[in-house]
Amino acid sequence: MSQSPAKSNAVMWMAIAALVVLVSSFIPQGGDFNFVVTLVFWIGIAQGCIAVVAIVDVCLGKWIRPLKPYLLSVYPLMLVAAILSLLLFVKMNSQSAGEVYGWLGTDEGVFFNKTTFLLSVPTLLVISFLIARRFAALSLAESDEKVRWGIFYILAYVTTQSTVAFVWVMSMENPWISTLFGGWFFIEAIQLTWALCAIILFSIYKTRREEFEARKSLRHDVGKMLFGFTVVWAYFTFAQFLVLWYGKIPELVHPIVHRLTHEQVLRIATLSLFGILFAFPFIALLTRASKLRPRWMLFVACWVIAAHLVERWVIFYPNLHFHALDYGIILLQFVAMAAALVVLFKNRPQIELAEPPASH
Repeated sequence: MSQSPAKSNAVMWMAIAALVVLVSSFIPQGGDFNFVVTLVFWIGIAQGCIAVVAIVDVCLGKWIRPLKPYLLSVYPLMLVAAILSLLLFVKMNSQSAGEVYGWLGTDEGVFFNKTTFLLSVPTLLVISFLIARRFAALSLAESDEKVRWGIFYILAYVTTQSTVAFVWVMSMENPWISTLFGGWFFIEAIQLTWALCAIILFSIYKTRREEFEARKSLRHDVGKMLFGFTVVWAYFTFAQFLVLWYGKIPELVHPIVHRLTHEQVLRIATLSLFGILFAFPFIALLTRASKLRPRWMLFVACWVIAAHLVERWVIFYPNLHFHALDYGIILLQFVAMAAALVVLFKNRPQIELAEPPASH
């Protein structure tokens, strides 16, 4: 049975994105682990989109249905990320592997050993992909089974995002230990998804103005969710700060001290995170009117995404030591993945929508 042109087009663009990431990972003089930065971000986007729908469905919410075709269309990116994560099998033999992951060769405990490092995330991504595929079909059909599969997916989502945080990212800072780090990552992925929803709504504003105006309640709900998860991000960040402040344990504080004493630009970026990721979005979305202005919501959504990119730079820079070529490689990889995302959105499944309720 042949694939539809739309599905073939989506598969082609995902293959192109994967090829770009794969080839650019072997550019001479480029960092061996630049692709990890790309995968960590886009795994969050792919998994977060499905998680947002799963959370709303488990709560028996109906208001997200107009956004479901967009958000549920991205689950194939999990399989792309799972395949690309196998690059670690090659990169773990590079000269820089021991510098980035200093625990290599020691096999300390469950997380700090080569087998867990290489197999845990790809395995969890494949499991998440299979659950997400089933959940997406049930959710679009509004089957009663969507709640059960939504719960399965949420569990897979939390486990995968936490494993990415602990195994791929936190282990760069060995012997740093933070039990909050996994939660921080899966909350950020949901916050990024709500920002993405605001961008989707702006595209509807530009192409289908009448539908946009009729979805006033949906637009307000997306604004509230972006505002709410901005506050949740601040809560997790402050909770982490409290642990560091009252504990003063060297293993806990050394990553922060390093970033505050390493380079001036890194120190400024580190100190700015709470302002750019919490203070500005919080103030910008404080009023009801602000959540209903399409251009303002687009600006805030792009700000949140850009702020998260700054945060990822703060996380990865001290360990990966980016140079000019590395920034170009990561940008190329991000553009390729973003193009695949846009194509998936354009080839989203079509569903019948009820007339929007009267705006309030």
